[in-house]
Amino acid sequence: MSRSSSEAGWFDEEPLLSDEERAFVAREVEIVVAQFAASLSEEDLDVMRESLLRGALEARRAELVRAATPRSVDESGELLRFRPVLQKIS
Repeated sequence: MSRSSSEAGWFDEEPLLSDEERAFVAREVEIVVAQFAASLSEEDLDVMRESLLRGALEARRAELVRAATPRSVDESGELLRFRPVLQKIS
């Protein structure tokens, strides 16, 4: 018996998504899963659904991390440190 995105309890309680975002992701996942309903078993459809839901959450987490990252971070991940240059005034 196949589950829908709304039946994935952990997804309904995910705090990173608003109610509107959660509903949007669930609808989009069901559209994708429906395209494979004729060719995959119920178990495979459940695995696909879980994978798509988790992927959407990973994308949201990455978005939040990027937003929280200081702008002065180099590609290496090291913070840039600026030292004031003291000049002797003569």
